[in-house]
Amino acid sequence: MKPISEYLIWLNDLYIKMTIERTKISIEKLIALLKELNEKKVFDNNNAYRILKRLGKLKINVEVRPGRTRYFINFCYSDIQIIASKYYKLVQKGYYQNRYITYGLSFGMFIGVIIYAIYKNVAFIGIGPAIGLSIGLSVGYLMDKKAESEKRVLNL
Repeated sequence: MKPISEYLIWLNDLYIKMTIERTKISIEKLIALLKELNEKKVFDNNNAYRILKRLGKLKINVEVRPGRTRYFINFCYSDIQIIASKYYKLVQKGYYQNRYITYGLSFGMFIGVIIYAIYKNVAFIGIGPAIGLSIGLSVGYLMDKKAESEKRVLNL
């Protein structure tokens, strides 16, 4: 398997050849992600073959179907993010906050229905999501701070 530096050179060459602006932006995002992962020493690990394998598939797909380059690059970008999150516990800034807001809203709806059932007043249903949102936001914020202190945040 090729080292990451060869893939970065290939992506830079692809960026230079591209004329479509949206595809160039996708390539820039992928290059930034790979450089960030390289700084975090992800490619020194044995699990790096998953990312390198995905980049190899990207190169083949772009060469075979050049009209779908942006699609393949965006797909590769999301795959590499999933691999980084799953195997290396690396997350983007605000990841937990966004995730726990949804959990808090779901939990808050439940709280709102319980308050409604107790007081038999429909107005109290709206209080639940507000409570859940604040709980989810605070839990997510704390988890983001913890990830930042453990240096697991990707600055993209």
